[in-house]
Amino acid sequence: MAVKVNSELDQLNTTDADLIKLAGLYVYLLPKRHSTIEVNDKMFKIRNTNFNKEKSGMDAMTVQNVASGEYHVVYMGTNIHGKYAIADIKTDAHLLTEATPQQLKDGKKYFEDMEKAFGEITSASGNSLGGALANYVGVEYSHVRSVTLNPAMLPASALDVEKQYDNITNYISEYDLLNLSQDAIGMGNQVPGLKYTIYNGVPSIAGIGFNHTGYRREDSIHTPYVTIGRKGEPGYGKIYVDAHNHIVSSIWTGQPLYGGRSERIDLNVETLQLLSQSIETSVLERLGLAQTYIGHTVEIINHESEAYESRLKTVREVFQEAFEDIIDDGLLKGIRFANSVFKLMIQKLHALLDTIERASQVLNGLLNSPPAALIEFIINKPIDAESLVSEIRGSLEELEETLDEFALAVEDTVYNTIEDIFKAGQEKFHDVVVGELEAHFEHVESNYQRMNAQVEEFGTQVGQVANAFKTIDQRVAHAITDQLAMGDIDPMTSTT
Repeated sequence: MAVKVNSELDQLNTTDADLIKLAGLYVYLLPKRHSTIEVNDKMFKIRNTNFNKEKSGMDAMTVQNVASGEYHVVYMGTNIHGKYAIADIKTDAHLLTEATPQQLKDGKKYFEDMEKAFGEITSASGNSLGGALANYVGVEYSHVRSVTLNPAMLPASALDVEKQYDNITNYISEYDLLNLSQDAIGMGNQVPGLKYTIYNGVPSIAGIGFNHTGYRREDSIHTPYVTIGRKGEPGYGKIYVDAHNHIVSSIWTGQPLYGGRSERIDLNVETLQLLSQSIETSVLERLGLAQTYIGHTVEIINHESEAYESRLKTVREVFQEAFEDIIDDGLLKGIRFANSVFKLMIQKLHALLDTIERASQVLNGLLNSPPAALIEFIINKPIDAESLVSEIRGSLEELEETLDEFALAVEDTVYNTIEDIFKAGQEKFHDVVVGELEAHFEHVESNYQRMNAQVEEFGTQVGQVANAFKTIDQRVAHAITDQLAMGDIDPMTSTT
């Protein structure tokens, strides 16, 4: 049976996206007690703060959703600028051991104190070390919903790795270095509860920080995007990295759509209108953002395709430079040219042999004497100045021929083999560096255009259905009251 959704109430309740933004962004901004902050169009009152007070390094705040009345404890992650930054770092290290660090115990006590002060706490949230604090509370208290972003693991003694903790949800950024490392050392199972990957952030060294916290902050200033490229160059634009925007959520309830079964929605005028409005705003807006990213990618691909000759020249130069640097003393420098070091050395040796041969001419008189003639007869080999250097000269000529063959092989590699790599073994020319990407994004672009048109059409149809529902309701009411026929309903756009 379909569940009737109270859209107004659902939109007021605190969602996972709200908790993630509180944990990844707002708690690090150290809001003042009794102040009010706006998170995803909802107002939250800061009811309590505990910043730079605990020697263990535990920092947290308690917030209340003004509209729904829910209370939430939000823990801060490692704060290297805080009063007890060293304590945070020590706690991070202690999470690798069996014992439960004092900061986790202090985090649990803070939660208990807040429940005594305000009543039931709906949820705990945190990022990094703050995520470990929230999950420690979630392990201890099953009535609490723990929602974390890129959490640190718990010490082995703090949880049962075989137990299902359905009250804990962890969102892991695709490029989060902490969780990649925890999984790599075989300790990923010490993060309790459900884990869902979200695709925010960028794969670069510059993004390590905000990939982990989920938000880009500089001097307490939040910037929701990363600028890529240089203005005026292909691919220049913005990538939006805020973590909460990458959690896939229900249009009606705002709750995440990961695994399990979601509630069926009662089809009525209100829910249909909400769906139609959401398609026209958030859905098409996200599709537009995706199209922007695709456009930047295509710009880069086209630029690289046009720059093929330049890239080929660069690869050739890099290969030649690397090849020539194999021998430290530079013997292979310019091996393909007549003035290469090797060839200059051979030419100098030839010149030296010429000098030796000229200087040895004075020996010919002695070499033609009877004793020398006797030696020539015995060894059956002529002895003269030319024969003294002829073998050496022959060896030099053989070396020179071999060097020419070697130079031709190098030249063939530079001008033919390297280009064959770009052809990817195909008979006709094909730039493998960009060719496959170009073909792929042609399909992506085509599919995007088709999908965008279908979504727009679907949004229109949903709006028409909602209006038809409303019209039918009104006509049924009038027909019952006046005892008249309902009449026809305006036709709706058909799907093509």
